[in-house]
Amino acid sequence: MSPRPLSSRQLKVASLVAEGYSNRDIANELNLTEQIIKNVVHSLFDRFGVWNWVELANYFSEGSSSVAIKSARRRIEEDRISYIRDLKILDTRAERIFDELASLAARMFEVPIAVIALADSDRIWFKSCIGLDVSEVPREITLCHRTIQQSKVFVVSDTLQDARLACSPLVTTAPKVRFYAAAPILTDDGHGLGTVCIIDRVPRRLNELQLAILQSLARLAAEQMEMRRQLVKANAVE
Repeated sequence: MSPRPLSSRQLKVASLVAEGYSNRDIANELNLTEQIIKNVVHSLFDRFGVWNWVELANYFSEGSSSVAIKSARRRIEEDRISYIRDLKILDTRAERIFDELASLAARMFEVPIAVIALADSDRIWFKSCIGLDVSEVPREITLCHRTIQQSKVFVVSDTLQDARLACSPLVTTAPKVRFYAAAPILTDDGHGLGTVCIIDRVPRRLNELQLAILQSLARLAAEQMEMRRQLVKANAVE
């Protein structure tokens, strides 16, 4: 049985999602409440089996010009960065809950490196890091920017066999990454804030159960981020 066609409201929202507009902007454009738009977007996420704004925008922007797609990506990225800045979490001190999540990931997957990372505009900043002595790395030398644009775990079983990473300084020099797996930390609106990432110095593969566990850890991190956002918002009102 073929799926039911999208409703007129879903089609209107989808066209604006394809242009990279936020829930708030779409609500203003269609003269609807932001909660209604959020519900429609969630129905689209469920319909197409994704939970990432970039993926959803890509789906509806098929056939659009490269200029239009680039403009949509820019809007989505600006909205994502705004969300991270509103968390007031960048460059903050260590927090036990995030350290425990990173430590749990390292132990469960028996890897030397596990990271809770946030993607800033030009850097990947580590809220918690097991096995590395740095607090951030340039965004362009990592795969985090790819991970935050999808819903599922991003895995590179052997970096030396992958053209995207084979020449990265993270692979050719310390820490000599050979295996990389990261689950995106996604907001309720489908924005990728960062990743829960595990790294090894030897090639590896993950089974379906392990992929699910890594995604669960990312969801726990996302819940903590949302709790923090609500707290920051409450304090601002006070």
